[in-house]
Amino acid sequence: MDKLGSLDLLQKLYSKITIPKAVRKEVFKSKPIPDWFDIVEITQPAAYRILEINLGHGESEAITLSIELNADLLIVDDLAARKMAHKMGIKITGVIGVLLEAKRIGIIKELKPYLDAMLKEGFRVSRSVYEESLNLARES
Repeated sequence: MDKLGSLDLLQKLYSKITIPKAVRKEVFKSKPIPDWFDIVEITQPAAYRILEINLGHGESEAITLSIELNADLLIVDDLAARKMAHKMGIKITGVIGVLLEAKRIGIIKELKPYLDAMLKEGFRVSRSVYEESLNLARES
């Protein structure tokens, strides 16, 4: 969402955004982050280390934190992380899911400009996912 300049959508959609330190470092690097983000340290490093065998640092911490907090939703786009979270019974969505929800409740008027911006920024979105997303947004 940061690459799209659309972090404000997260604030409008969700009452609280909590991220682990690894995600803060990977996504924002040294840039300042909005004060409505809550950055926390995971408390179960063993769980994180097990996940890190197959996933990246940020994804492992995000899944671990999601479990620790019994979070309502985990926003993750990495396919391997999505599969792992799904196997663990964690409710997930990705950037496109966030955008579809923003469209559904009227925060954004059109999905297509965001999908096009994602492609321009290097997000990997297959043609079928692109088209299905537009269908779900009733923009096809």
